[in-house]
Amino acid sequence: MTTEVLEMLDGDGRMTPGEVSMAFAQLAKWKVTISVPHRYAVASLTDALANRARTSVSERIDAFRDHPPFATLSQALWSPHRSLRSLTLQMSKLLQAMLHPQSDDDSIAAVLGTWYGRVRLLHPFPDAPLKPVCFAVLHALSQEPPAKSSRLVGILRRAVIAMAGEARAMDVERQLATEIGTLTAEIGHHVPAVAASLFGRLCIAMPQGTVDGDLFLNGYAVRAGQLQNPQSSAAG
Repeated sequence: MTTEVLEMLDGDGRMTPGEVSMAFAQLAKWKVTISVPHRYAVASLTDALANRARTSVSERIDAFRDHPPFATLSQALWSPHRSLRSLTLQMSKLLQAMLHPQSDDDSIAAVLGTWYGRVRLLHPFPDAPLKPVCFAVLHALSQEPPAKSSRLVGILRRAVIAMAGEARAMDVERQLATEIGTLTAEIGHHVPAVAASLFGRLCIAMPQGTVDGDLFLNGYAVRAGQLQNPQSSAAG
C-alpha cells in the first residue's frame, strides 16, 4: 500500500482514521518512506490512555511513548535523518493541527514532551537545552491568532515541567521564561517583523509584573543588548 492508496481508501470512507494510522505505522515499520498527514499522527494515539481524567502529563508521555501505533509512527516522523529545522517545523505544524477548542491541553503537552524527549537526544543543545522545544512553540505561536498565545505557552510549560520532573518545576519555569525571551531576541535580530508580532503575543501570555513576564523581558533585553553590541558582550 502506498500513501496515495491509503488516502484514497480513507476518502472513500472504507477505513477509519485509526485504521489508516495503523496502516501508516506498518509502512513505517517496513521502512517505507511516507508523508503522514497530521490527523493520522493524532489518530494513532487512539486508546493510548486508559483513564485520561486521572492521567498526568508525565504519565501521558510514558503512555504515548509505549503505545505501539504512535511509537512506530513517531519514529518515522521524527527520524534521525531529518534536520533539527525540519523536525521543529514539523512539530510546529502538528501543534497547530491539535490546537482546536475540543482538544485536551495535557495530551497536547504530552505529544510535545514526547517529541522533545526524542529530539534532544538526536540534536542535543548542552548550553541551551530548552531552545528546540521553545522554538517549535514560538513558531506555532507566530502562526496562530494572539488569543491562543496563553494556551500555547501553557502547553509548553506543562511539557517542559513534565520532562524535568516536579522537583525541578520552579527552576525550570524560570529557565523557560528566560529562554523564551532570549530566543525572541535572536529571532528579532534576523527577522524583525516576525519578532515584533511574536513579542506582542508573548506579552499577552506573560504580562509584565508577573514572575514569568519579568524573566521573559529581562532575557529579551539581555540578549538583544548582546546582539546589538557583540564586542561589549565578548569583552564581558
